[in-house]
Amino acid sequence: MERRNLFVLVIIVICSFSCKNSKRPDDCFVYIGGIFFETSRIEWGQIQAGKRYNKLIKVYNPNSQDITFTFNEIIPYVEIKQAHDNRDREFRDILIPAHSCDSLLIILTAPDSIGYFSKNIHIKVNTEIYLKPIELFATVIESFENQDIEKTPTLEVKYDIFCFDTLSQKNKIEASFPIKNTGNRDLIIRKVETTCTCTYCSLTKNVIKPGESVVLEVIFNPANRFGVQYKYVRIFSNDPKRPLLEFTIKGFVKE
Repeated sequence: MERRNLFVLVIIVICSFSCKNSKRPDDCFVYIGGIFFETSRIEWGQIQAGKRYNKLIKVYNPNSQDITFTFNEIIPYVEIKQAHDNRDREFRDILIPAHSCDSLLIILTAPDSIGYFSKNIHIKVNTEIYLKPIELFATVIESFENQDIEKTPTLEVKYDIFCFDTLSQKNKIEASFPIKNTGNRDLIIRKVETTCTCTYCSLTKNVIKPGESVVLEVIFNPANRFGVQYKYVRIFSNDPKRPLLEFTIKGFVKE
């Protein structure tokens, strides 16, 4: 554990102090509020509810004067600070010296709400709030700690892709995806999400007994859309081996 902590400390020190010069690093190219950021899009991928996750991003001040900035709002579950700052506060003023780099530590405590997590935060320098946001993304799945691995549900599907070839804008398309629980415990569908308002879905029930099956019905409305289409439906469940399953509907809509 001590070796691991030392390694993390070394990484933070390198990220925080490796570019004290007047030249902008090649990997800092997103310009917001007089500062260059390594990225404005922070993605964690799949994370488990209730756990903490960290991301480091590099920032660079190209100006001849120090810049102090903060964020215009407090967002639940999110803490942003300089990597070398050990104080426990959600948001605080961040000082970047002239012609130097630093690293921001972004800490996300995954909410208990299962599903897609997306938040925008805006940088504030003095009294000016900049419109271009720092975007935060994650997909929250159930935490399976302390679960009996000998007794679990198993979500099984025959297929997870439906191709409709060519479709006119006036014709809706329906797709059916059978879902079966082949495990030895109730399969609970925690949440069903679509990635587009043009896609609707329904499930006859959310609790599937061992050996039982249900059908996920999906309707795609192509009105006002054309060209190649990819639409997704996400199912979140208590299957520890497959907590997130994504169904795809794809095809071409002609004008």
